Amino acid sequence: MVTQAPIEQQFNVLLAARFARGCTVYGDERTTLYEQARRDVAAAQRAEQGKAVTANQAKARAMRAGAEQMLAAGLSASGYRRLAESIALQHSTTIEWRSPSQMPAGAGAYASIQKRNVVCPRIEGTRQECEKRFATFLHEQGHILAEACTGRDHQPDPSDRRWHRCLRCEQTAWSIGMSLFPFSREMFAKLRWALQTYRRTTKGPATAVDALDRQCGSLTWAQSRQAWAVKGEKTGLNRKREQLERARKGR
Repeated sequence: MVTQAPIEQQFNVLLAARFARGCTVYGDERTTLYEQARRDVAAAQRAEQGKAVTANQAKARAMRAGAEQMLAAGLSASGYRRLAESIALQHSTTIEWRSPSQMPAGAGAYASIQKRNVVCPRIEGTRQECEKRFATFLHEQGHILAEACTGRDHQPDPSDRRWHRCLRCEQTAWSIGMSLFPFSREMFAKLRWALQTYRRTTKGPATAVDALDRQCGSLTWAQSRQAWAVKGEKTGLNRKREQLERARKGR
């Protein structure tokens, strides 16, 4: 959004430059000059936003590297929290960590798409518990990045007036979550439990149900793991796991 004050200031700068050259500006010329000022300010704001995004991307990469070192050292809670915060920063999202008892009734976590904010249970506990809560964060981040809930097989359940409950939205958010980080078995178990719970309790069109069932399938998890391997984007955590698995098999 381009605010009015900077436009007025740029307009005055352009106007002063014209006057300095001995030019007068009337009528349509003032309108043209004002539109030029608007474009100049918009371009400057886009450039500043671009710089901020670039800085955030660099910071996110550094945070992710630190998180992977924590995870490789066995620091599951702090490592996964740091990893979640790096992913959120990368996608211009803020996180509010809460204890499960602080969550509103009917919600284990939730996302505010307009505010680009997610509210999630604090990542803590055993490694398995940390991975499941990290998966919950990825799901909520998926909601922030997902398409709008409009038409086709996006059909929110009208019986729930407090929370937005749409089978297609839930499936899509989990699918996006799996594209942000490779899911472990524990993380995929959390995905499966969540989607199957939605399937039992939320109405939706057959096409959305079919997509949800496919998302829960073991084939989806295997294909996702393979896709991460092909991309060469495995994290240090997953490389460490593979080394440990090979070492166990070699005994």
